[in-house]
Amino acid sequence: MATVVCAAPLLARLEALLCALRAASPAAAAAAAAAIGDGFRHLAAHPLVGRPLADGLRELAISYGRTGYVALYRVLIARDEVRLLAIRSLAELHRPGAPGAGEQRGED
Repeated sequence: MATVVCAAPLLARLEALLCALRAASPAAAAAAAAAIGDGFRHLAAHPLVGRPLADGLRELAISYGRTGYVALYRVLIARDEVRLLAIRSLAELHRPGAPGAGEQRGED
């Protein structure tokens, strides 16, 4: 099983996403956190599960509610490590005028 390492910007972004959701619904925030945690644990067991992108990056779709999240990561096979780099809400990516709207992948 690979070690999963979260970059500091990912942790800050994840906290912001969950705090915003918690303001609207604490139960929804807890469920989203559980779904994201499940996705990260799945990466530990299956690091190559995500869609390959350029420059050795991969993205993992994390299903939650009507949209979900996309996590950007890199696999370091020699170290048996997954480095999580960024996370975005799919709802945010598809909202007109939102930062990153229409981008294929976000790098917070």
